[in-house]
Amino acid sequence: MILTILALLTVQADPSVDCNLQRDHYEMAECERADYQRADAALNQQWQLALTAARQYDRENAGNIGRGQLRSLVDTLRTAQRAWITYRDAHCTAEARAYIRESTHQLIQNICMRQLTETRTQQLASLSDE
Repeated sequence: MILTILALLTVQADPSVDCNLQRDHYEMAECERADYQRADAALNQQWQLALTAARQYDRENAGNIGRGQLRSLVDTLRTAQRAWITYRDAHCTAEARAYIRESTHQLIQNICMRQLTETRTQQLASLSDE
């Protein structure tokens, strides 16, 4: 938890870029990249909470899981997260591909990655009641 907080505090754009005075696509992309990295750190923290909640669920339902009446929530959650990462990466690459200029391409990809990551963080929070 402390490492996640430190990661959130240390993620920043290129120090030569003032995110309050963005003037071009490169600077906007750089600031969005930093925002995405903060969102990704928050996602990783929420993932740990969701995984802890799933482990607790599996412990409470061990008998039914052992008899094959339920699938492990940890296994299901991991499968879903892997699929989501594949989706996020492919979707954002496709969304940004329409933009020829590299700086615009990076800006659109970073915005997409941040938005989908923030949404996924909320989804994981609803699973762990945190």
